Amino acid sequence: ADDCAAAGGSYLGDNSMCSDGGCVAAACCVGTDCLMLTGDACGGFGGTWHDGYDCSSWDCAASTPGDECADAIDVYDGANAFDTTNMTPSGNEPDDSLCPGTFLDWMGSQDGWYMYVATMDGVTNFTSCDSASYDTSFALYEATCDNLVACNGDSANGGACQPYYSEIDYATTAGTVYYVRIGAYLGDGAGPGTLTITPPAEPVSGACCIDDWTCMDDLMSDECTDWGGTFMGEGTVCDSVDCAAGAAGDECDNPMVANLGANAFDTSAATPSSPDPDETQCEGTYLEWGGSNDVWFTFTATNDGSHHFTTCDGASYDTSMVLYEGSCDNQVTCNGDSTGESGCQTYYSAFDWNCVAGTKYYIRLGGWQADSGAGTLTISFDDPTETAACCVMGDCVGEYTSADCSAAGGTWYQGDDCSTVACPQPACPGSQVSQNVHGVDDAWTAGTSTYDPTGAADYERAELVNVASMGNMTVWGLQLFYNGGWGACSTDYNFNIRGYDDGGGMPGTMTSETLDAPATKTATGELYAGAYELMQWDMNHTASNVGWVSVQSASDGLGCWFLWMSSGVGDGDSAMDAGDGLGWVTGQGFDLAICID
Repeated sequence: ADDCAAAGGSYLGDNSMCSDGGCVAAACCVGTDCLMLTGDACGGFGGTWHDGYDCSSWDCAASTPGDECADAIDVYDGANAFDTTNMTPSGNEPDDSLCPGTFLDWMGSQDGWYMYVATMDGVTNFTSCDSASYDTSFALYEATCDNLVACNGDSANGGACQPYYSEIDYATTAGTVYYVRIGAYLGDGAGPGTLTITPPAEPVSGACCIDDWTCMDDLMSDECTDWGGTFMGEGTVCDSVDCAAGAAGDECDNPMVANLGANAFDTSAATPSSPDPDETQCEGTYLEWGGSNDVWFTFTATNDGSHHFTTCDGASYDTSMVLYEGSCDNQVTCNGDSTGESGCQTYYSAFDWNCVAGTKYYIRLGGWQADSGAGTLTISFDDPTETAACCVMGDCVGEYTSADCSAAGGTWYQGDDCSTVACPQPACPGSQVSQNVHGVDDAWTAGTSTYDPTGAADYERAELVNVASMGNMTVWGLQLFYNGGWGACSTDYNFNIRGYDDGGGMPGTMTSETLDAPATKTATGELYAGAYELMQWDMNHTASNVGWVSVQSASDGLGCWFLWMSSGVGDGDSAMDAGDGLGWVTGQGFDLAICID
């Protein structure tokens, strides 16, 4: 072994023969000379080894630093200049299934490789935001050049950047090597830019309540826990906290203050508040509070309009989140699991809510099945004047505001214009309304919409359609029944169909009703969750001036319910009446799959 090492060789093991192992040689650049050597031998010569290349395909004299992962350029926290002008396309293009819908679209792009050694545990931000740069695409690899862990084509965060830039938030581990691969959208572009790397912020000390009257300043959260105390929040001081009142945020009457942007929280040492939230407002999103440890924030809106609340944080846990308006008991929406954001933990919570300036909102943060931990609540305000691509029935009709696009019956694609968006094609060409059903591999959900008082279920779901008249209609869904657990069923049933006026963003006065309407059921052959077959029902409801339409199965005593499948087309929301006397609520976070002729 020593003799082999002295010769710069790769030792194959005691009593081995050359025929026992593969001595893998590749291009080794020693200065401008190329030698075919093993990796160890190349290192012994002080050369740079290019695994997978031979001297006929690698020009040591012309090689550009960073052109391949083996020659990755070192980058560090902060701003790092890069230039892909002289780079060549690398093999093994990144798989965009980790970042669908972000327009990665590598397509043989010139690309450069950059090596980063993480300085801290936690969510690190990688961005190509640089107003003088081009339309980049990002891929992030962990430890090796082929372990792809994240990617992004276009960031949705905006700012003083080029129109289309890339951004990844990823939970890095201190000391681990990461490779950032920078290419271009559709392979069309190269040039200089800036890769900015921002590690997670250093934790901040605060006040620690040891008991009802003892407080210690300047302790970190983990130090406070070691003392057996309750951490009162980052930046707090003993003079400003009341230990007898309990930890800040542990109950709604002593909430922490949240502002636009990121707000850190930790439910590990919190106690469960009572009562548990009402899960019917977000059925099917896996809220499943279960007596969870929870913390409370209060947020006062400074603008009228849609605000986005999210717990997306790659280093966090499986959260559940609830929003209350005006008081601690006026619950208005909730969410267990959301989709569509990048750089998050596997299961995070998010919702949008139209806030009223000056109104106080309470955000309650817990966990799925009582899970707990540290995380980040991020609140953002959607600018009502922002314009973006609006897709209507498969066509991009222009750059509209979100409100104008919704009024036109379209789907708004923030951050895109008509030159970049790929509008989904309608499931029912020629129909007035065509909201495609989510596919098996999409982030789908299915919401119960059934009338079965015998089975203690009366859920009615409705979709905003705004049609002058309607007749034939198609819906898609699953057939399931809950009896201590969900199970598939196949009983045929009819439907209750109702039309409603639009009552200011939710169903208003009922204007038409067809009870026990027959429907033609067609099996699609598509299995969701590997077990439940998607069904299509065709039915008729003749009505005029329909703002919202609801469909629920007439399932009383049948032991089989209709679960209406979600759609990726529409305004991003639907409505539900849980039959509890509280009426209609929106904030469901998903559209319903429907076609109307």
